[in-house]
Amino acid sequence: MPEPRRRHRRDGLVSLTEGAPSYGPILASFTTRGDTSPASGALDRFPVANGEGELRYSRRFRVSPEVAGDLGNFTAVQHGVDLNDNGVYDNVFKVSMPATYGKIVAE
Repeated sequence: MPEPRRRHRRDGLVSLTEGAPSYGPILASFTTRGDTSPASGALDRFPVANGEGELRYSRRFRVSPEVAGDLGNFTAVQHGVDLNDNGVYDNVFKVSMPATYGKIVAE
C-alpha cells in the first residue's frame, strides 16, 4: 500500500502533523502536577511562558527504563502558539502547534 501523500501548507507555520515525523511520538508529558504519561492532555497542568516568552520548568518524575536509557537521543517539544494574541487557546491548531524544541541533555 503506498504511503499517504502529505499536504504541506505554505503558511510558514509547522503543524503537529507536519512536525511529528521529525520529532516522533510523545513519550512523557511535562505537566506541572499529576499525570506525566503520553496520554496526559489537561491543558491547565502544562507550564505557560510569561509575557516575555520565558519559561522555566523543573519537575522530577519517573519514565520507563527504555526511555530513561535513551534520553540523549530525544527532543523536548513545547506545543501551543497564540497566533492572534488573544490569550486563549481557542482552537486545536493553536494548542497542538509546535512552538519550541530543545535537545535533552544530562546535567
